[in-house]
Amino acid sequence: MAERETKAPLTEALQILKGTNADDSRVKARGRRAHARVLAMINFAEETARLSREQRISNLLMLARMDHEDSAWALEEARNMLHEEKP
Repeated sequence: MAERETKAPLTEALQILKGTNADDSRVKARGRRAHARVLAMINFAEETARLSREQRISNLLMLARMDHEDSAWALEEARNMLHEEKP
């Protein structure tokens, strides 16, 4: 399991598919393709979460630049998000 944490899901998916032909209908080949699809979806979800987090920080910083009653709160929230450990 430790090896999985060091590899990106997309890299692992490509490694799984390396020895599998697209037209191979054996159960093992179908299982490998399904496993690779799951890993690709995990990669997509992680990228989406990262982009969502970056967009939220960006929106908070834009709000902080405005002369508005929520500016101080937005700046503090953006700072907290930047300093917290990334998922």
